[in-house]
Amino acid sequence: MKDHSPLLTCSVCGRSLPASELVPFEVVRSPISEILRRNRPGWAEGDLICLEIQQVQMELMEEIASHRRSVEPEGLEGGPE
Repeated sequence: MKDHSPLLTCSVCGRSLPASELVPFEVVRSPISEILRRNRPGWAEGDLICLEIQQVQMELMEEIASHRRSVEPEGLEGGPE
């Protein structure tokens, strides 16, 4: 079945996609929006993002993992023995 949604532009990659394939700014979680704002200064209310959001989520996960590694005392990474 063909998607007949109107074509809208992703604010991150600039591609024109059906509205059904885009996520509005308002539903993107705050930490992800912060990364978007940092790397793509135009990201703001009213914008839309396509599957590029998956890449941003991966960046966030990498940042969290890196932060955890930097604050964990040595020897505690393995958990209980």
